[in-house]
Amino acid sequence: MYYQTEKDLIIVKVGTNVLADTTDGGEALDQQSFEKIGREVRALADAGTGVILVSSGAITAGVLGEQKRREDIDNLFELQRYAARGWDSVVQQWKQSIGSARVSSTLLTKREIHTETMREKALGVISCCLLHDDVFVVNENDTISDDEIKFGDNDTLAAAIAVECARAELFRSVKMVLLTNINGLRADRDDATTLIHEVTDISAIEQYAGEAANGHSRGGMMTKVRAARLAAEAGIETFIADGRIDGAISKTVAGRIGTHFKV
Repeated sequence: MYYQTEKDLIIVKVGTNVLADTTDGGEALDQQSFEKIGREVRALADAGTGVILVSSGAITAGVLGEQKRREDIDNLFELQRYAARGWDSVVQQWKQSIGSARVSSTLLTKREIHTETMREKALGVISCCLLHDDVFVVNENDTISDDEIKFGDNDTLAAAIAVECARAELFRSVKMVLLTNINGLRADRDDATTLIHEVTDISAIEQYAGEAANGHSRGGMMTKVRAARLAAEAGIETFIADGRIDGAISKTVAGRIGTHFKV
């Protein structure tokens, strides 16, 4: 059973590079980033917009207090252990910044999205939570996922959720916002002034999308462009912006910052 609403839906994916503080060579969650994004998400929910928050950061949270960095860990089970340790910390950060009574959360794999029975259950829970004005926080279930059932990155997970919500016609409209640590898609990845403000033909700009530049992110601009393509095929607009900017979600949807993938 789905709970169809008259809400507009925004799926917001927040990358680890936005949520992690690596100054002075350390590893920590950036509380200010959580608070900044949390305030905006809460305001959107208060105004009647449904928000699904696809959050990275679990592995980074899991390694806190240990003398190691994520990029130095090459054992899959060790990474999964840290993901298991860290996810609760990430959820608690969102509860503190959004309000504990407003946050529902879960972990997903491809099985829950691409298997019909599991998808119906997942969408039923999500739509019910949003009907009650919850902010729904989700992450890939790194603890148990393997190559057969994993998305591999949260950009793809965000796109998969957006597509299924649109296909089920649960909301009046669906948009996807991908928050990262740069100002959007650039013609030259090292030059912020080469920002591409609007994209109408994804095939024409794929040459500008590079892979992840550091060990914190499993994605990079290439995964965001691929996610935008998946979303566009379902009629969903995608926005990419710097999540460290105040009001980044509203500003990019309004066309003031970032890159807009039109449909």
